[in-house]
Amino acid sequence: MNSLAIILVLFSALLHASWNFFIRGSKDPELSNSVIHIFRGFISLPIIFIYFLISEIPDLIGWIFIIGTSIIHILYFIFLGKSYKHGELSFVYPIARGLGIGLIPILGVTILNEEINFLGLVSIFSIFVGVLLVGGNKKSNIFLVFHSIQGRQFLKSRAFVYSLLTGLTVSAYSVWDKQGVKYVDPLFYMSAMCLGSVGAGLGVYKYNYSHVSIKKILRENLLRNSLGALFSFLSYVFILSALQISQVSLIAPMREIGVVIGAMFGWFFLREKLEKMRVIGIILIFFGTIIIVSLV
Repeated sequence: MNSLAIILVLFSALLHASWNFFIRGSKDPELSNSVIHIFRGFISLPIIFIYFLISEIPDLIGWIFIIGTSIIHILYFIFLGKSYKHGELSFVYPIARGLGIGLIPILGVTILNEEINFLGLVSIFSIFVGVLLVGGNKKSNIFLVFHSIQGRQFLKSRAFVYSLLTGLTVSAYSVWDKQGVKYVDPLFYMSAMCLGSVGAGLGVYKYNYSHVSIKKILRENLLRNSLGALFSFLSYVFILSALQISQVSLIAPMREIGVVIGAMFGWFFLREKLEKMRVIGIILIFFGTIIIVSLV
């Protein structure tokens, strides 16, 4: 794996954990997430304007990938919101993220003709299991989902369906974007995608929070949401840049090192408990990441 790609993914993971920390620390995480998506559109506007002045406009195939990723990200945003609306984080998160980790390497090998050696498979499996463990807790760990009434109810619920759909969209946009950045500069690609998907954030706001004044939202969390939007934006620009020079089969699993950083943020700043299973999961993710780094 390319050394520069590793650095980009690590910086991306740090930024991703940071903006998710901003959301978790807000009074209304769903509203904060919507506002951050809207703010990303504001960040994108001057970048797109400058790009048109100093560079060539993407050709038709480039715009097809931009439109496609915008649609997939809108679906991801909708499915993720509905997953958390109907289900608990400890069940939703492992399925939504775990499915992506498991499916992306399969798609990378079968569709993109990427190659994964034995150590690569070990690292992917280690991170996959780690994410499942980190996402659960001792009462609702995903491995015990079939052995609890709450877990079996979840499997029959809308939340389970939306969690699967979320995982599928994660897999879809990862593989799609790997191809997209072959034709479009990552910075412009991300800017155009953010502008295209800002409607999702506006839709959630209008549907669920139209009674809340925009001025109140801006006044109460302007700095938090602005930094969240900037970190979110840069985080995926780094991933897109890494995808230009390395395999999506390894980049996508390695991104989950952000889960470790996020758990550490939660433990240190929010006093969240790190139960035994979560600690084991963190170790497995870290172990898998070290293996990927060793593949340079």
